[in-house]
Amino acid sequence: MSTVTVADLRLSTIFKALFLPTPSVIYVKGYQLIPKSLKVKCIKLDKNNYLNLIQFIQSTFQLDAQGKVVRIGDGHTNNAGFYDAVGSYSIIRNCNNWTGEALRKADVNTPLWDGLSSAIIWHLRSSCE
Repeated sequence: MSTVTVADLRLSTIFKALFLPTPSVIYVKGYQLIPKSLKVKCIKLDKNNYLNLIQFIQSTFQLDAQGKVVRIGDGHTNNAGFYDAVGSYSIIRNCNNWTGEALRKADVNTPLWDGLSSAIIWHLRSSCE
């Protein structure tokens, strides 16, 4: 949560992320309009697969005793936040693996290995046409 930029990386953080399972968080950032600087791909989903995707995402948030998501901190911008998540984070279970798993729940074709975001982005079609 404290690593805003690459310049903020510490050797201890890199070591933990690579070799030790650590508590997982979900970083949520909202946009009014998607910035052109982001690499975005469009996927078509039918209602069932969309609901499967939503159910997967919801199931990865850690809930408190009242069944509400647990916000653990503000994000790096005013439209973002960190939330407790189910599971742990490591080199073999990272955000790209999470994304691949979510897409598979929605019956989206994904690469055999989804450890890097570029593998997922490359595998998806360029548009919804």
